Amino acid sequence: MKHYVIVKWNEKVLDKNEYYKKACEAFADVVKIDGVLGLNVYKNCNDKPNRFDVMIEIECTNEGLENYDVSQLHQDWKANFTQYMETKTIFDHD
Repeated sequence: MKHYVIVKWNEKVLDKNEYYKKACEAFADVVKIDGVLGLNVYKNCNDKPNRFDVMIEIECTNEGLENYDVSQLHQDWKANFTQYMETKTIFDHD
């Protein structure tokens, strides 16, 4: 399956490139979680105001998604980045 986290940063984020790099760093070790098979982090190439800013794609098994959900990495992501999100979308598919 693929698990997506799609984020639009809020007005606290003055440098979207910096937060893209921080998101990459925050997820770098996700592939160490049992059942997580791959990771891609994408930065939006269009700076229009109605666009999201970053998309995190995690390839995983169903068990891997459960392991990710309860992982310290996921808890750290939420604790350290939620305050900088205007909105986010979560999407999963096979």
